[in-house]
Amino acid sequence: MRRRSQLAIVFLVGVSTVCAIQAVNRLLLPDNVSTLAWDEEWPEFGGWSGLEVIADSQEFWAVSDGSSLAKGVLEYQDGHLVGVTAQRIGFVSTPDPADPGNRITRDAEGLALMPDGTPLVSFERNTRFLPVRPDGTAGPSLPITDELRAMQKNSGLEALAVDADGAVYAVPERSGALDRPFPVFRFADNRWQTTAHLRRSHGWLPVGADFGPSGAFYLLERRFLWGGFATRVRRFDLENTEQSETLIYQSPAGRHGNLEGLAVWQGENQVLHLTMVSDHNFFFFQRTQFVDVIVPKSLASSKNPG
Repeated sequence: MRRRSQLAIVFLVGVSTVCAIQAVNRLLLPDNVSTLAWDEEWPEFGGWSGLEVIADSQEFWAVSDGSSLAKGVLEYQDGHLVGVTAQRIGFVSTPDPADPGNRITRDAEGLALMPDGTPLVSFERNTRFLPVRPDGTAGPSLPITDELRAMQKNSGLEALAVDADGAVYAVPERSGALDRPFPVFRFADNRWQTTAHLRRSHGWLPVGADFGPSGAFYLLERRFLWGGFATRVRRFDLENTEQSETLIYQSPAGRHGNLEGLAVWQGENQVLHLTMVSDHNFFFFQRTQFVDVIVPKSLASSKNPG
């Protein structure tokens, strides 16, 4: 009984410490960062893992782990995120009759918009890339290679992006070894190639990606520490990743939730935004939120501004 009491005390102290760290980090929110809680009365709400924002209208698309699609509008005031209105589109209806439609086996992780506006959703466990029609039904998957099918279980293709020409890029959550860089897979001309490698460091794992308005590649990464999730965003020129790598944003553990979706877009006065959405893993103690980072001009106006 004494042993159980000691363990209970250690657990409570640990939880209290984590909560205290998170509270302090939220109070220290920088002026260029705004956060917004998001909640809807939808049975399947939550688990958001992919995000896209259309710059001209500030409309967004989001996809959840359970392949639920949502669409809405982000509201800004004086350049800062202040509100969100959203509607449920429904589940991605896949053409696979063996797909039972549950959250675990679907495991949608990535979302990108093709140049014609068609949403493309990537799935991690059963690797596939499905274009989504306006009615929510999915078209045939992009071709899948044996290499893509062999991705590490539950650590497969996590980040998805599409460039201005319609080429599809995907990055796995893990690279197979701590000192091995992350491969960037590119699909164009009906074939997959490994087009680049991104340096791996200090427990950071890819969860989202997007291309900026000037063609630079942005990678959203997370790592879990004692105080919660930490977040960072790095920018690359994929033709020269080692020389072009730039840290654009990094948060301490606990400042934000489990951010997994990333959209990079340019707002009024050519202000560059990093907008992210969190996956609360369907746990009551985690948060669903949008986080919007205004990129400082010193970074946005560098050699490769977007």
